Amino acid sequence: MRETVSRTLGGYAGLFDPSAASVDVAYSAGPFVTLHELAHAWFNGRLVADRWIGEAFASLYADRAAEALAIVAPPPLLTIDLEPSRIPLNAWKGVGRRVRMLKGGMR
Repeated sequence: MRETVSRTLGGYAGLFDPSAASVDVAYSAGPFVTLHELAHAWFNGRLVADRWIGEAFASLYADRAAEALAIVAPPPLLTIDLEPSRIPLNAWKGVGRRVRMLKGGMR
């Protein structure tokens, strides 16, 4: 687990690297992000094939871990400013891939 600045994470608050078995978390990220990224040690490409389901399970278990540990760890909110950047879970691509936005949908 390493604390880092968000610009080294490609715009993410945290990243799990399965090849190095390491987690990078932005210094400004909250406890939910840390728990979410740690959950990727289990929920990654070796267990599930699609990114969206790995992300969903990591979030679910981050929430459950926070509850079990009595940690206040609300998930990040989707604000009005971020709403235009929202991507449906089943349209998520691998980290580092661009999603091309087209009029009327994703490609």
